[in-house]
Amino acid sequence: MSEFLESPIINKEIQEIMKLQERVIYETFHYYRLSREERIQHVENLEELLDKQRVFHFRLNISEDPEAKYLLTKMLNAAKMSGMIPSGGIEEAFKLLEKKIETLKESLDIGD
Repeated sequence: MSEFLESPIINKEIQEIMKLQERVIYETFHYYRLSREERIQHVENLEELLDKQRVFHFRLNISEDPEAKYLLTKMLNAAKMSGMIPSGGIEEAFKLLEKKIETLKESLDIGD
């Protein structure tokens, strides 16, 4: 295994991202059943997940580790295949997700 993937910090980040992804997916599929408070928590979870994904993406980008580069390529390809990455690349995708989160916040009448 690579040094990058052996890092306790990286492993912790991966685990946190995976848990948040599972929670967000569940909440998304059950969104219309959620109470207002649960919807607000969902938006907070989305923001936290996006922040963690940005940091992890940055770490992958700056790493010289071949496994990190491979993981980055694999993640980008999966995102492209699912239609998540527009022509502007991952940063544009992050910005689009931010806008969607802002729309959710507006619909719930919550601010920063």
